[in-house]
Amino acid sequence: MQSQPDSISVLGITYTEFLEHFIRVTGKKDHYARPLYRQIMAKGIYDLKKATAEFSSSNGFKEKIFNSFDAAPLLSCEQEWISENTKKIVFTASDGRKIESVLVPMKTYKTLCVSSQIGCVRKCIFCETGRNKLIRNLSAGEIVSQMYYVKHILKEPVRNIVFMGMGEPLDNFDAVIQSIRVLNDRFGLSLPMGHITVSTAGIINKINELRTLNWKKLRLAVSLNACTDELRNRLMPVNKTYPLADLKACLKEYPLHQNGVILLGYVLIKGINDSLNDAERLVSFCRGLKVRVNLIPYNPCSSSDFQIPDPLGYNVFYEYLIQNKIHVITRRSKGSSIMAGCGQLGKNA
Repeated sequence: MQSQPDSISVLGITYTEFLEHFIRVTGKKDHYARPLYRQIMAKGIYDLKKATAEFSSSNGFKEKIFNSFDAAPLLSCEQEWISENTKKIVFTASDGRKIESVLVPMKTYKTLCVSSQIGCVRKCIFCETGRNKLIRNLSAGEIVSQMYYVKHILKEPVRNIVFMGMGEPLDNFDAVIQSIRVLNDRFGLSLPMGHITVSTAGIINKINELRTLNWKKLRLAVSLNACTDELRNRLMPVNKTYPLADLKACLKEYPLHQNGVILLGYVLIKGINDSLNDAERLVSFCRGLKVRVNLIPYNPCSSSDFQIPDPLGYNVFYEYLIQNKIHVITRRSKGSSIMAGCGQLGKNA
């Protein structure tokens, strides 16, 4: 499933971009280009010989397409693990690097957690990926290939995409934005913007850049995890550059769709950030923001001394937030036994 030399990967471009290349290469226009793009992206026919079968008997026309475009996923599936109906997929890229995605069953649909980088430079100490140095960014085509493979090859009905896999999405800003455009394209995968979530450790300058796109339906998630600079500096070194006061001011200015909220991820770690004082500080941080808190029990990583919170402590923390009228979603860890839970991806990379 590797692209031909000098060919353009269809999975990395929108229909408008595909049409531009298509006209230049073949001299033919929308009448031919649109159904071909739909065959590839919407129907999952990545074999160009099959995708072009109904359009023309001209061998010369088809040859131009075969030589100029490649529709195959840019990743091949190496291995799959399943636990509690949660599926972790390990992909291999053309350079041999490993990329992990997770398909998570929800009550009535499935969510795909995709990766945007191999490794990560942000070094959050509770995160498996953060223990690995940044190796490289993924291309837009590699990001889209994760969705394409799961939807069209595994035949899974993916409703939501969350950029919560390996890497910091906003550190790979251009490729992530391009992949969102491709995922959202109405002539292709046609995933609604409101079904796409971009998670960040709080890269303020890039959040501001994202804000200029005015994609109000795109969902923003911020990994918070502590509400004092001292503790957050320890857990998430990014806080030394983008401290909490600046982050909150940035989030106040972020444009939201009507009834939209920013998701605040809070990984609860026993004895570290799970006290009532921590809960009070979290409530204070939420004041003045349109937010929902995702309260996530810590998932063990390799070689870590951190511990999972006690059920009683978790419930006390949760109830305090509820009593103070904070909208909270509790997240039971899924797939932690196969290192597919939140913060566990990257060991195989």
